[in-house]
Amino acid sequence: MNRFLEKVAQKDKEFFFMLNVKYQRKMFNKFMRGVTQLGSVPFAITLTGLFMLVDFKSGWYIGMNLLLAEAVVHTIKRIVHRPRPYRRYGWTNSIVPPRCENSLPSGHSAAALTLALCIGHIHPILTIPLVIISVLVGISRMYLGCHYPSDVILGFSISTIMFIALTYVPIVLQFPFTF
Repeated sequence: MNRFLEKVAQKDKEFFFMLNVKYQRKMFNKFMRGVTQLGSVPFAITLTGLFMLVDFKSGWYIGMNLLLAEAVVHTIKRIVHRPRPYRRYGWTNSIVPPRCENSLPSGHSAAALTLALCIGHIHPILTIPLVIISVLVGISRMYLGCHYPSDVILGFSISTIMFIALTYVPIVLQFPFTF
């Protein structure tokens, strides 16, 4: 098992290096800084609020998914205490260092995919474009030096599990999430 974890950690570092150093280009920096905001807390709260204004039930559904996913993300961050890559390696390009020092899992990635899955559930035609955007958010988190690939994958996994729990097991909150 130890050998397996070492191999995963090595691949994590290699993929991070590829996105953060090898493919780093000044012309992408502004784009990636913009994309990463699509997984930020202010963006997620604003979008949820807008949905609540238009259709309270949809906004509530999105908000509960975000709240649960982010609660799990931040609980794991505080338990694991994995340092961010830019703090661990001197060779990283850290374009926008976040305030939180813990890396695992990625909250931006979790929020972006939660928004994509929930909005896609409400408006199915938007699912594929929104999932693509959430993948770009995950890539931006690595590109900007904030997260390893495993952080992003775990963030995506948490949002998927919470989405399934709240969408297909509505007893969790005793709220009928059917659209």
